[in-house]
Amino acid sequence: MNLEKLKLEFEADRVKVNIITINIASAQSNQHEFTSRCSFPLFQDTDLENAVGQHQGRKDDYYIYNERGELSDFFPIGGDRESDLASPEGYANIKQAILDAPFQSRLSVDTVAAVKIDGIAGRTYRIDFSEDLGDKKQWKPLKTVTIDTDQFIYVDLEATRLRKQRFYRVEEVP
Repeated sequence: MNLEKLKLEFEADRVKVNIITINIASAQSNQHEFTSRCSFPLFQDTDLENAVGQHQGRKDDYYIYNERGELSDFFPIGGDRESDLASPEGYANIKQAILDAPFQSRLSVDTVAAVKIDGIAGRTYRIDFSEDLGDKKQWKPLKTVTIDTDQFIYVDLEATRLRKQRFYRVEEVP
C-alpha cells in the first residue's frame, strides 16, 4: 500500500505526520483487508455519518491538514494535479503537499528566556541550566544571585539571543 510506504518514508526521515483514512461507505466489506495492511487508523464511513460527503469528497480524495487542524491542501481525484500514489508524480505531489503543510510558528522578538525565583530577600540562589532533560542532562551553572525582594526574575540573555530552549533549576546557596 503506497500510503503505508509514504508514512514509513516520513518516519525514516524523522518527519512526524498523522495519516488517517476514511473508507467510503460502499467499501465496508473491504475494511478488514485494508486495516490488515496499514499501521494508521482507517475509519469506516457509513451512510448515516457520511463523513466523505460532508467534506464534499469522493473515494481517493486527499485532504491535508496542518497541526492546527487547518486545511492546507486538497487533492480531488481526477483534479488538475496528479494524486494517484501509484504514479511517481502523484506520490511526489502528495508527499510535497504534506511537507508544505505544517503551520510555521516562529519565535517573536518578544520571546525571552527568564527564570522567576520565589525566594526570601537577602538570600543567595544559584541558577543552573540544561539543554536536555533526558538521560544525558547536564546541569551547568548560569548565575548566582543574592535577591533584594522575595521575587526576582533573571533574564538569560544568551538563551534569548540564540533562541535556545533551556531548562532551569534554582537552588538556595547556604
